[in-house]
Amino acid sequence: MFEYVKNEYNPFPRLVLERSPAAPEKLTAYFPYSTSVTFPIPATHDEFVALHGRKYWQGVRRKERRLIEDLPDLRFRVVRDEDGLREVLPRVQELFAERWASEFTSFAWKTPAGFAPYADAMVELARQGRGEVAVLEGGGRLLSFAYCLIEDGTYYFYQHASTPDEELRKRSLGKLFVSKLIEDLVLNPRCTVFDFMTGTSEYKREWARSEQQIFFRIEKDRTAGGRIVFAATWLAYRAKFYVQFGNPRLRAAAKALLLWRDRLMRRGEDAPPAGTPAQSAQPAQSAQSAQPALSTATTRTP
Repeated sequence: MFEYVKNEYNPFPRLVLERSPAAPEKLTAYFPYSTSVTFPIPATHDEFVALHGRKYWQGVRRKERRLIEDLPDLRFRVVRDEDGLREVLPRVQELFAERWASEFTSFAWKTPAGFAPYADAMVELARQGRGEVAVLEGGGRLLSFAYCLIEDGTYYFYQHASTPDEELRKRSLGKLFVSKLIEDLVLNPRCTVFDFMTGTSEYKREWARSEQQIFFRIEKDRTAGGRIVFAATWLAYRAKFYVQFGNPRLRAAAKALLLWRDRLMRRGEDAPPAGTPAQSAQPAQSAQSAQPALSTATTRTP
């Protein structure tokens, strides 16, 4: 939960940003996992504007005006209060599910049940000023969101998705959303560093220059049984990461197979119990989203 962000919900992260010396009683191994990009949040609005040239801002503003022509009620806001979060978080899960409906991802947000612990965690973290959800809304629906964490002066862009509506995506919806969020952090300071977290998508590199390596950590007890478990775990993750990162064709095939399995499992969950008339069955939940196993990086392209 929460990748390499260490907090009460993730006290022993498997993803870490540095290789720590192994404790004498532990066997430890590190696999290179991914990369994240970070940048210092500008102290003033002038510094924020200076991060990009005039042509960039002209393009963003032009597309924003066109969006407003179609969606006059377009608005960006940051939600921190409990009532607001309880209203918006179910819509966050639904948008994430819609975004990943045709692609495999192993993240728990595929279903309301899988998302529930993250919703509860956000409500509690936001109460302490350590979490918030940024949203872009228009036309009576959620268009884009970011589930963000705050720890030790760093703003973690943990999870993000935008509507898969092709007409809206042509308007650079995600680019507009990210610029609105960063601008809000400048106008309403609450952190000094912005961490885009896992992945180095182009939209992240538009803002960030500094990279940091992310490692996957395996740690087991230094006992006879622990050595056997450690060796088996090491081999399993070595194979998994080869599929996930090393061979594009094999990865694509594996994701297609897992997506097919995922759909079959959900179809079985949605089927009515034996002996129940088919017409009484509840409609299938929309589902799909999440944190990568054989998926792409956590914070996806807007």
